Amino acid sequence: MIKMLFFSTNRKTLKEIVFQKHLSIRADELNVLCGYISSTIIQDLKELDLKVKIVYGLARQEKLNDASYKDLCDLNTGNISIYCPEILSHAKLYIWKYKGSIVYVLNGSANFSSKGLRTPHMEVLSEVSHTSFSEFEDYFNLIFDSSVPINKIDLDRFGSTPRPQFTDSNDNVIDPQFCETDSLFARASKINWGHGNAHTNPRDAYIPIRVRDITNYPNLFPEKSSNQGLRFHDNAPIDILWDDGERMEGLLEGSTIIDGLRYPNKISSFKSKKIMGDYLRKRLSLKEGEFVTKQVFQNYGRDNITISLISEGVYFMDFSV
Repeated sequence: MIKMLFFSTNRKTLKEIVFQKHLSIRADELNVLCGYISSTIIQDLKELDLKVKIVYGLARQEKLNDASYKDLCDLNTGNISIYCPEILSHAKLYIWKYKGSIVYVLNGSANFSSKGLRTPHMEVLSEVSHTSFSEFEDYFNLIFDSSVPINKIDLDRFGSTPRPQFTDSNDNVIDPQFCETDSLFARASKINWGHGNAHTNPRDAYIPIRVRDITNYPNLFPEKSSNQGLRFHDNAPIDILWDDGERMEGLLEGSTIIDGLRYPNKISSFKSKKIMGDYLRKRLSLKEGEFVTKQVFQNYGRDNITISLISEGVYFMDFSV
């Protein structure tokens, strides 16, 4: 029997509900089984007084790349243990325990990622009646018993595999896994977004998404909701892992119309646009808010970013030279 239904709103997100639940119940352990997970969500667990066990249900299907594997291994310490199962699972299951016994369960559609736990009105988690605790525990144990710690998996089986290439309308070879963005330079937008006439901060920045990026990489930049009245929902939450190991929460925001459908036209950081601006300027050895010239990029060695998709709603961004 379902007792209460939860979903994210502009006032409270599922992330807050999951991360704060132990404060209203007596729990010393949280077990998570989700098809998709993200490191930006996991890293915040270190602040909780809980032992956390996370099972990455679709790790074998998603094929971990070297960067995401190292990132998750770095988080697999202290109160956090991450596992990859042999038995694939697309479940979204959250189990709280106290001294080994289940005290509370949430089940639904929300993955352990920013997209799953922060997008308003998109995903739900339902309270599970205590009479069903044993069935949910049996299922969790079935998947967990087929798992190995993430730092001990065989990357030949869980690691990334080559994807097919195709050509665009101009016969240019396209690798659907990697999108090279347009130049970050502009005098009053992109990395210098805060130096325009809009109500922005000089430290603000965003990564541009062109129409051809959407056309050539449809899996990277999905269609936006047609409902523009839900302000935050209109900017889809994502998780970003950078090539130097930096973790960042972001948004697919803005809007461009292609064949009557709405798509994002930029990527920004969350909770503040300054986070991405400060980060990129630091990589370029500049001060916070400093205007970025073409010469700065030339000295650095590149002016664009390579974007790839680690898993649903989780992006890898490479700004290395």
